[in-house]
Amino acid sequence: MKGPLQKLQAILERESLAPSGSRLILCVSGGLDSIALLHLFHQLSRRYHWQLDVLHFHHGIRIESDEEADFVRELAHRLVLEFHLRETKAFQVGTSSFQEKARDWRRTEALKLREEIGADFIATAHHADDQLETWLLKWLRGAHLSGLQGMSSADPPFIR
Repeated sequence: MKGPLQKLQAILERESLAPSGSRLILCVSGGLDSIALLHLFHQLSRRYHWQLDVLHFHHGIRIESDEEADFVRELAHRLVLEFHLRETKAFQVGTSSFQEKARDWRRTEALKLREEIGADFIATAHHADDQLETWLLKWLRGAHLSGLQGMSSADPPFIR
């Protein structure tokens, strides 16, 4: 049975993503999924000669946000990776469109950073609940059966 590292490597090779010498932005929230993403890509970076940058988003809405940003910054530092922080206080929790607006802001900021530093790809971590949420939203919006699928592993320049 393949471990997480072998699974990631197989997906990247099968989908022709992040070829050797690429510069990648890793979006790291501080949660388990994104920390796993960071460590897996870091382990593969020597083999593929990738340059990795860590991007953290600070939404300014939770007390723990400062601690999470510090944790991700320190982790990037220990791995000798460039750290980038994007902050906003423009969102209000509890509004019906909070998640969508926050997601759009993160996507826009990641694309801006990609342009600023000349990165090739932006990697984000998603777990099974994210896939299920995507599927349910499509179903609720009336998607045909053929359109009921989760997120694809690639939507260049994004890798999920």
